[in-house]
Amino acid sequence: MKIHLQNLSFFCHHGLHKEEQIAGGNFVINLEIEMTAPDAPILHINETVNYAVIYELVKKRMMQPTPLLETIVMELADLILAYSSLIDAVTIQIIKEAAPIINFSGKVGVSFCKQKAIMV
Repeated sequence: MKIHLQNLSFFCHHGLHKEEQIAGGNFVINLEIEMTAPDAPILHINETVNYAVIYELVKKRMMQPTPLLETIVMELADLILAYSSLIDAVTIQIIKEAAPIINFSGKVGVSFCKQKAIMV
């Protein structure tokens, strides 16, 4: 089973350049959480991943200014995997809507997928 949170929009102060850190910019997060589906239908929130809690984890982390998106995406993956034993893997994408590149038209971003370590 997969749980999706898409087009989460945040205004943050991430970036390598001082101008980005001061002015801030718009960032969009898309994430996919994989979990093993139970045999019976899910009837209670404690049998699944609460996406409201995941949103709050993402929101809190996005508000911490960081030079590199790669740092953020990897730390978010660890936070989300640690949140619930039900989560098997997470894929996260961060899009920076305005990159400080001369004559650049488009968006830039990073994505990262991490699986929970399997204990043997």
